[in-house]
Amino acid sequence: MTTDHWTFGLIMDNGYVFIISRIISMTDDAKWLEVELIESEDLCPKIKIPSNLIKITGLRERTTANVQVSKIIGALDLQES
Repeated sequence: MTTDHWTFGLIMDNGYVFIISRIISMTDDAKWLEVELIESEDLCPKIKIPSNLIKITGLRERTTANVQVSKIIGALDLQES
């Protein structure tokens, strides 16, 4: 899983969607994921996210984030073929 690159969104319980390309690691207690965010300029305009959700993408060269697993309520496959 840590070597796969696939565009998907993690939907959080607060209405945010983290747009990520891969999961880097998970803590030993499985409470946190370290993820790699898609840079905003790399986000394809064809990808549609519901308007009631707020997109979170990475900044140039600042693409890692930590996500609390218990706050994830869903996932979206955003890979474009």
